[in-house]
Amino acid sequence: MNKRSANYLCRALVFYLMLSLFAPAGRFEAAAAGTGDTGTSVAGSVYYLAANGNDQNAGTQSEPFGTITYASGKLRPGDTLIVGPGTYPGYLLINGQGKADPSSPAIEVRGDGTGEAIIQGGERSYAAYILSSRNIHLSDLTFTYANSGTTGVALYMHDSIDVGVNDSVFSDASVGVYVREGTDRFTISNSSFSNIRSDNGAITLYNAKNGQVYNNTMTGNYYGIQLIAQTTAGNTLYNNSLYNNDYDMYVRGDLNGTPTSNRFVNNIFGAAIKEPGTFLDQNTLDYNLYNTQSPTLTRILADSPTLSLAPLQAKNQERHGIIGEAQLANPGAGDFRIQEGERSDRSGHRFLLFHRR
Repeated sequence: MNKRSANYLCRALVFYLMLSLFAPAGRFEAAAAGTGDTGTSVAGSVYYLAANGNDQNAGTQSEPFGTITYASGKLRPGDTLIVGPGTYPGYLLINGQGKADPSSPAIEVRGDGTGEAIIQGGERSYAAYILSSRNIHLSDLTFTYANSGTTGVALYMHDSIDVGVNDSVFSDASVGVYVREGTDRFTISNSSFSNIRSDNGAITLYNAKNGQVYNNTMTGNYYGIQLIAQTTAGNTLYNNSLYNNDYDMYVRGDLNGTPTSNRFVNNIFGAAIKEPGTFLDQNTLDYNLYNTQSPTLTRILADSPTLSLAPLQAKNQERHGIIGEAQLANPGAGDFRIQEGERSDRSGHRFLLFHRR
C-alpha cells in the first residue's frame, strides 16, 4: 500500500468512527436489516401495516402494525406507511405534521400494490383526516365508511398545504373528499368516486384554494363536484369523466360570498349543473363535452328545461363546449375509456383516453 492510499484509508476510518459516535441510535442497525425489512433511514421511517399484523409489533415488513389508527399516529415528516391488502376499520389521522416548515419532507401512505387496501371509517365521522399538515401523499387506497347513511366523510383535508391523493377509490360515504378552509395547493387525481349519495359532493371544495382535480371518474353520486364559499378560488378541474350522477356540479355561495376564479375545462359531464343565482359568472367553463350517453343528462343547467348550451353561453361560458356522445366504452360497468376511433379532436375539443383503475 502506497503512502497516499494509507492516508486515505486512515481518514476514512477516523470519519467512520466519528460518525458512529455521534449518529442517532438505531440508524445503522436499521440500515443493516436490509431485505425489504426496512426500519428507519436518514429520510425517515418506513412502516408496514397488514391485516394480520399487531400494533405491538415494530412496524417492519416482517412484523407489521395491525390498525390504521395506530400506524398513522406514528407518522412524522419523511415517513412512509405501506398498507397491505385487507380492510382496516378505524381512521387515518395525520395532524400537525410539517405545516410550519416549507421544506418539510413528505409523509406518504400507500397501498403495496398486491390487493385492495380499504380504510373503513365508522369509529369517527371520517375514514381519513389530514389536518394542519404539509406535504402529505396518499395513493393506491380505498376509502369508505361503514354506514353511508350517516355523516361519514371518506377523506377530510383541512388547513393543510400540498396534499396529494392519487390512484384511489372513494365510495359509500356522505362526502368523498371534503377539502376545507385553509387548504392550499392540493391535488386529487386518477381516482374514482361512486355511491356518494347524501346531498354533498363526491368532491366538495369549501374555501379551498389553488387545487388541481384531474383524471378522475365520478359515477352514481348525488353531486359530482360541489364548490362553496368565497375563498374557494384558483382551482382547476380538468380531464374528469362524470356519468349518471344526479347533478354533476353544484356551485353556490354562503354568507361570505361565492366561489371565484375556478376553471372547469376538458371534462366529460353527464348530468345537469346546479347553480342557484349567478354563482358561475366569476368562474370559467369551456371545452367541456356534455355526454348524451349518460342517462341523467336531460338538461345542462338544472333550472333550464332544455338540453342546450345556450343558457351557459348567455353567461359567456362554454364558447367551445359541445353536446354529443363521448363514445365511452362501457361507463355503466366502470370502463371510461374512449372507444378506438373516437379519440380525434371534434369541434376543437381535446379528449383524454380514460382508463379504469
